[in-house]
Amino acid sequence: MFEHDFSHLGSSATKQDKMERFFSFLDNIHLPKDKYPYSLENGTFKGKPCVFTVSGFGGYFNADNVWTVFIAYRCNHPKHTIQHAWGWDSDNGELINYRIMEFIN
Repeated sequence: MFEHDFSHLGSSATKQDKMERFFSFLDNIHLPKDKYPYSLENGTFKGKPCVFTVSGFGGYFNADNVWTVFIAYRCNHPKHTIQHAWGWDSDNGELINYRIMEFIN
């Protein structure tokens, strides 16, 4: 069984609701809003700006049975996803072992 707690920010909510859910998540895991904004511009692709917006966040147990917390940003031009992920130290209530993954499809 795969244990997880995902929040996918689909089209069913308003932008304000999505932002509030995301910032509440950041508060719960003690991350600063200025370091992980809801959306950010990062370079250009074929002359157009690449705007990355939070597409999902949450946590899951990985193959090593470690609770992993993640934030995924998505840019639709090009189809590019950047995921920030950490392990969760439940004894100290803090994030550890930061890593970043990128996918282009």
